Amino acid sequence: MLKKLFILLILAGIVGVALYPIISKRKAEEAFNNPSKANPQKIKEAIMLQKDFQNYKGAGNLSEKAVIYLPESKQIPFFVYNAALCAEKEGNAQAAIYWYGIFIKRFPKHDWFNQASHQLEVLKGLHGN
Repeated sequence: MLKKLFILLILAGIVGVALYPIISKRKAEEAFNNPSKANPQKIKEAIMLQKDFQNYKGAGNLSEKAVIYLPESKQIPFFVYNAALCAEKEGNAQAAIYWYGIFIKRFPKHDWFNQASHQLEVLKGLHGN
């Protein structure tokens, strides 16, 4: 009996871990329904979780929505940079070039400026832009 309970607990844990990224993404998406009540930190956490699970498309979509719906957020550099990074990871060079360009124009003193500039030059070199 104890062995079956242990197996059941292990399975429940696996299901919980598997569902966590889906639930966090859904909560972040719900935040965009009422941006005045959105919590940028929770959206940032959802983006990071999506990236941890290598769901760059989902993380990129959340990042782009955050840029649109929360333009005054203190997290905006994170959102813009991650929109670029996720576009690059998804193989969408044109979108990555766009977002890295936005990042270096808007945040020239940010810690990630050099990395964004480098990635922009690499992408432009590879894709002839």
